[in-house]
Amino acid sequence: MNTHAHKTAYVFSGIDGLDKMSDRALMLSLPAVKARIAQAQKVLDKCAPGFDLTEYISSSDEDFKRVFTLQAIAVTVVHIALFDMFTASGEKPDYLMGCSLGDVARSYCAGALEFDVIIAASWNYHLKASKIEGCSAYYIRVIDGTISKERIQEITDAGIYFAVHQTPRHFLVTGTIEKLEQWRLNEAPKARYKISPIYDKPLHSPLMTFITDETYKLYAHTVRPMEELKYKMVSSTFIGLIETREQLLKDMVDNFNSTVRWMEALQYAVNELGVTRLVNIGPVPTLLLFAERTPLNYPVEMVNYLAVTPKPAFEERAPTFIPAPAV
Repeated sequence: MNTHAHKTAYVFSGIDGLDKMSDRALMLSLPAVKARIAQAQKVLDKCAPGFDLTEYISSSDEDFKRVFTLQAIAVTVVHIALFDMFTASGEKPDYLMGCSLGDVARSYCAGALEFDVIIAASWNYHLKASKIEGCSAYYIRVIDGTISKERIQEITDAGIYFAVHQTPRHFLVTGTIEKLEQWRLNEAPKARYKISPIYDKPLHSPLMTFITDETYKLYAHTVRPMEELKYKMVSSTFIGLIETREQLLKDMVDNFNSTVRWMEALQYAVNELGVTRLVNIGPVPTLLLFAERTPLNYPVEMVNYLAVTPKPAFEERAPTFIPAPAV
């Protein structure tokens, strides 16, 4: 039973945040999103002449998903705009959480970094990541039970990096396509997993280290003192509150080149910090779905303010909002 006072955590989801064309159309219809895209475009015009962010977000699924690092820029800008919208109503979160690129928007919204710095660093990250070839990621669901330490060890012994621990039965691995395919073939007869390839997304892996090291140099010296931040942040890498500048910088790097432990971060936020309400910074509630599958000490309210009614792609329309539940 929960005996804690009411506490809210805003949850910034990750790379799949704009996968659906209908969601991208909805986002482009929102004034707050248009304003942030225009602000980002001014930065991109200096470092990426010819790249139009609105045109990219409006593109077909095939074109939009072709380069995951461009998706990262789009998702970051949209999530920051949605945070502007939700907090403008007067509701302020107690904590900010995010992983799988959600940490970038989270860090800006907490007040740690300037918007222009984040956009420029994200473009640099895109340029560096384009040099990685022959790597991939696989999404895994455990069929017979849950992921155990022994199974994690088996995976790492096969030369594959355990990338994200999402729930007891869902996780992500990454590595070279050759090693991933060999592992998949070896696992197929055992029927222990449902394995879905996610090509060209070498996420959360030491394979990203040289990229993050270069990107780190662009923003490390610009992080504001922690006492000036607006909101507290929960780390999904070392599992705890981010309380120092050094911890924040390490967390932002580790979100790309180390294992992200989303399930444990949720358990920490609820079981240790007493969070009673998770608000999705959407439009896709991926991390809320994972939260529903994570063992917690008490039920937590899940809020997704944006309810999208399916309509033809990119039809101009107003969003439908779910009112904030009464406290």
